[in-house]
Amino acid sequence: MANCDSNKNINKTFVIEPLELTAGTPTITACTGIYTSKIIACSGDTSIEIYSGLTFNGYTLVNDTLSAVTVDASTIMSGGTNILEIIDASDTFVTGSTYDTNSGVLTISRNDGVDLTPSGFTSVINHTVSGSSTKSIAQNDMYLIWDDFTINSGSTVNNNGRLVVVNGDFNNFGSYSGSGSLELITTNLEYILNHGNETNGNLIFYTQSPSGWASGDSISDISAATGNVLVTKEWVELATSVDNNDFVTGATFTNNQLNITLNNGTSVETTIDNLSGLTVDGNVLINGDVNIIGSATTINSEQVLIKDNIITLNSNVTGSTTPILNSGFEVLRGSGDTKSILWLENTDLWSVDDDLSVSGYVSGTTYYGDGSNLTGIGDTFVTGGTYSGSTIILNRSDNNSVSVTGITSDNIANANLTFDGTHTADIDGYGWQLKDSTGANRILLDIQQGFGSTHGIGYGGAAIANQHTFYNIGGTNQLCSFSNLNGLKLTGDNGDYLNFGSAGFVLQVKPSTAYGAIIGVYPDIVLRTKHSSQGVIFDTNNYVSFKKNTVQHSLIDSSSRWILRGSAVVGSEKISLQDDTLIKGSDNSASTSGFKFTDVNNNSLLDIRNNGATTFSATVNANAFVGDGSGLTNLPSGPNTFVTGGTYSGSTIILNRNDGNSVDVTGITSSSIYTADGTLTGDRILSLSSNDLTFNGTGLFKISNGSKSVYPNWNVHSAFNIDNGNGTVWTLYNANASSTFNANEFGIGVGSSIPFRIFNNTSVALGGVGKSSLDTNYSVQTNGNTLIGGNIDAKSGTNLLSFDFANYSKIKIGTSTSQWWFVNSNAGNSSTFDDNDLYLWDSTNSRKVVRFNANGSTELLNKVDLSTTTDGFLMPRLTTAQMNAISSPDTDLLVFNTDLDCVMRYNGTAWTTFDSPKYIVRSGGTNTPYSNFKTAVDDAPAGAVLEVHTSEVIDVGMPSTYWDWTKDLTIQTNGHDVIMTNLSRIQIAAASNLNTLNIIGGGTFSSSHNQVFTIYRNLTINSDGATNIVSTATNGILFQPISNVAGTTFTVNNVKSVGVYYSFTRNLNLQHYTTLNNCHVDLTNSTTGASIINYKRITANNCTFKHTGGRITYPQNSAFPTVIEDEAFIFNNCTTVGNYGRCMLRLNNCSITTITTTNSGIYQVTLEANNTSFRNINTGSPSNLQGFAITASSELVILKNCTINSDWGGVYLAGVSSVINGCIIKSGNSWGVFRYNSGANISNFLTIKNSTIESGNYRGVGTSYGNLGKQFDISNTTIITSGTSHTCLHMNTGTHARFDNLKLKNLATPANILNRADLLTENPQINTLDNLGNIVLA
Repeated sequence: MANCDSNKNINKTFVIEPLELTAGTPTITACTGIYTSKIIACSGDTSIEIYSGLTFNGYTLVNDTLSAVTVDASTIMSGGTNILEIIDASDTFVTGSTYDTNSGVLTISRNDGVDLTPSGFTSVINHTVSGSSTKSIAQNDMYLIWDDFTINSGSTVNNNGRLVVVNGDFNNFGSYSGSGSLELITTNLEYILNHGNETNGNLIFYTQSPSGWASGDSISDISAATGNVLVTKEWVELATSVDNNDFVTGATFTNNQLNITLNNGTSVETTIDNLSGLTVDGNVLINGDVNIIGSATTINSEQVLIKDNIITLNSNVTGSTTPILNSGFEVLRGSGDTKSILWLENTDLWSVDDDLSVSGYVSGTTYYGDGSNLTGIGDTFVTGGTYSGSTIILNRSDNNSVSVTGITSDNIANANLTFDGTHTADIDGYGWQLKDSTGANRILLDIQQGFGSTHGIGYGGAAIANQHTFYNIGGTNQLCSFSNLNGLKLTGDNGDYLNFGSAGFVLQVKPSTAYGAIIGVYPDIVLRTKHSSQGVIFDTNNYVSFKKNTVQHSLIDSSSRWILRGSAVVGSEKISLQDDTLIKGSDNSASTSGFKFTDVNNNSLLDIRNNGATTFSATVNANAFVGDGSGLTNLPSGPNTFVTGGTYSGSTIILNRNDGNSVDVTGITSSSIYTADGTLTGDRILSLSSNDLTFNGTGLFKISNGSKSVYPNWNVHSAFNIDNGNGTVWTLYNANASSTFNANEFGIGVGSSIPFRIFNNTSVALGGVGKSSLDTNYSVQTNGNTLIGGNIDAKSGTNLLSFDFANYSKIKIGTSTSQWWFVNSNAGNSSTFDDNDLYLWDSTNSRKVVRFNANGSTELLNKVDLSTTTDGFLMPRLTTAQMNAISSPDTDLLVFNTDLDCVMRYNGTAWTTFDSPKYIVRSGGTNTPYSNFKTAVDDAPAGAVLEVHTSEVIDVGMPSTYWDWTKDLTIQTNGHDVIMTNLSRIQIAAASNLNTLNIIGGGTFSSSHNQVFTIYRNLTINSDGATNIVSTATNGILFQPISNVAGTTFTVNNVKSVGVYYSFTRNLNLQHYTTLNNCHVDLTNSTTGASIINYKRITANNCTFKHTGGRITYPQNSAFPTVIEDEAFIFNNCTTVGNYGRCMLRLNNCSITTITTTNSGIYQVTLEANNTSFRNINTGSPSNLQGFAITASSELVILKNCTINSDWGGVYLAGVSSVINGCIIKSGNSWGVFRYNSGANISNFLTIKNSTIESGNYRGVGTSYGNLGKQFDISNTTIITSGTSHTCLHMNTGTHARFDNLKLKNLATPANILNRADLLTENPQINTLDNLGNIVLA
């Protein structure tokens, strides 16, 4: 039974066939996990026996004992006395049952003396239903009958469930009825073969509804029925046949010599000068996949058989690739036209010889028509027909006809129709209606095809043009309609409807009642309600927005503030009106027309109302109103005064105030401010704010103080004159073009002299440079040669700053006796300085100090002495990317690398670390360099990355002390080697916080101690498959998990370990689980040890192990009766090269290669193998009982769907019962399967079924020992030998087996299939040997 560890929730029923049948008592033995909610024993005197390993609610039951903590007493039903102590006195349970075959009554007895008779239990069905009895099978029930089943005359079987007949015939001479199924099953392969090459009939499985059976039907009637499942003798022989041809079992190629080993033990050798071509005469058998890489593959054979039901073309076109080339098949026909079936990418159609293109399903047997377009199809098809009476005559394309009889009516409405595909009915302009058969003759479906666009479909009523309509049961009211005019319309009672169509969206709810409502959209939004008290309510938890043509007009925001003509409030107001507003009263009444503002206490702040005339009355709490006061009579009195009116006469303005007083403003000499003179009696301030004060006209605006004045002038230029009163007037010019100025110049002048001017927007002219002398090449120009030519000297005492242009440009700085120069040499002017370079020159000592090269570099030409004691030296700081981007760096160029936190030097070919940080710890943006690996590991914070930038042998200095690693860490080797010596071991203690350790980056990570990692806690080690993690000690162990805490796990991912040491992982503690994922372990050159040594479960997924000098697994020191889940080696999808020692081993989908001499590849291993291939390479010449691929001395071996290819022996099994199921075993010069059992009549035996076992030059299956009793149970198996003096089956006197559907072949001597004739007579189950070599049951 399949292992179901990954999902223990199984809702299925499994039948476990007996592995042993002794004295009529079947015993079920299961060696793998069974997960099910119920295990039921078969009827009769049977039992279910479960040995050690049975678990209830997590508690394991051993030695057939039960305890109160393992069983819920309310679920136990048994008469056993050994569980009475766990059952409460008030509990009841079943103690037995009896069934009366005459009365059909089932009686169930309980422990309290009460007998129960279940209701609904009628009877069981015997092999023969006789007399006038009636047997019934209820729905969901199934009854199983082994051998023939007969219904005698006068008897009735009413089957509404499942009636299953196994290995027998069905004979009905009575009455058979019901809606259930009758199923015939044949399991006997010989029975099928002896029935000949059946072309109809079902000898494996058949099911048929009872309506197809009548009295007198038998197996021949069933065989002739339609819908059967065909299994022929020919098919079975093909499926079970074994190719007798020789085939290749191996090959070697050395020095252009190709040696091919055949299955018959011979070999063929040939010389190949060029491996680009290979020719093989004879048959070739390849046990594996074939990958052909080339531009063409040619198969010159008359018959090509492909097992796969799908042939894939364009397999390289995957993912997002868009195909552009056509694909398909071509048939070359010599001188005839090439025929093809192609998929056309440009049309997405299939094309047959460019004459037929299809996009759907096409079958040559389903065409109907006159055939004018189908001349290329070899099948016959209907071309026409006639109908008369109860017969339809169909004319075919081959001029023959077919009659269809039994037509009882010409009305399709009276016929049952079954559609096996998609069909089209053309009503050709007419209608099609489906009506009920009642007197009302109501329309159920009405399809009308008019002309143009007037089509309609009605469901439950008449069709309407351009509309799909659903009606109510009465067929008059429309419930739903679809039309191109109104879209979707849903209609209910009282005129309710929902409409999506040309009228927009309309929802109308009970418009005929007082509480109806309508919501309509198109062309305007309409909200209408007839509710007497509710009106229209908008209620939302968010905001309400009103827009027109996307323009925001009104908004109630999420804080319930109402904003009119805006999108946000101005301040904190609750109502914000933000645009032109007109408030219109409803009438002319002063009491109702107007508006009023109040405070929170309802006190009036502003009240404006119409008084019926052209004026208005207002109440305002303010003090800033100015007017004639006629309309402000209601303003409050108080300390505030304001102007209420005024008069002007002569030179006086009289202003009247609200307090009855007046104010005179005198001195007015003119009624116009522009023609009046005045005198300020005090300071005045004019605040323009953001406004302009402009004086227009051609006159002057002048500010004077006696003879001093400031005034503008606009005659030619925009000018501003400043007169000091002493006859000198300076003028600021913004010039227009004139004889003195260019347009847009700015100048400062006095009289006709312009000593300062700004021209060309950027240049300055000094010293009275005239208009015609301005030079735009200079930013500053003087009226002379100071800046155009000549030197400039600036002195202060003996200090000197000089600009000197003699011979070359230079700046002199210093004193009259000591000078420093900045020199830019011109071409050919100096032999001291290079052209175009800038120098710092010590003129006093005539030496160059610094040169700034034109290429951008700087050279210090003398000693540089940095003598500061309070600061440092900053060099260029670059990231790694910026450093690597330097084009052609100079040799010995130095930079500071900010990524690595170190100084880097370019040595002429590569960047190297200048200050040698061997190790860098990166954590949280901080990079810390180290020169010592141990210190870097100890100081690294949790989760840090330790980068290695050098390869070195590291003396850890802890020869007898454990080195504790306590924090999560990633070691990035960057391709360097970390080789640790003088170290006891690395310890991950139970109290450590190290959960994940990553070792990546390539190179080698190793330790010379015999234990590299000792692990006391949960830990995951990750690598990248490129870093070689090893022990360099020949007796070394790389990983040793030894936690004594239950449930502790150790996981290793993507670790590569190639070396010469003892063991990859060793666990001597029964509490530490180990999981290995995607690991590659190569200990090929190790002469001892084992890749894996474990006392607790270890699971390896997708791993590779090579350990030819030692073993893959280390002996666990004792034999195990079965594979215990918690203590087993479990390999999934793994590849191993090496032998196995004693252990519990489960192999799933693995490839196992062993290398033997006189030993065995897998020795003393309790083994479960599923879908696994074994290859045993034998390099010696052992005896016939040595050199096996698998040898078990007292261990359980279960092989399912495996292949074993051994140069010497196949499988050697002794002791406990074992199983070989669905396997192919090929051995060389020894047994295919050998059974060792030295004790007489030992009850354990070997089960072989559904397998093929072939021995190249020795015996197939058997044992050399006699008087052992039954030792084999062999069924549905083929055994082949090629030994001339050897047999397929070999058993000495007194040792025999049970056989079923066994096929034996001796390819060398056909008669030698049994070592003794009386082998058949010793087993009472064996009757005869047929002419095919099959040993069959009696």
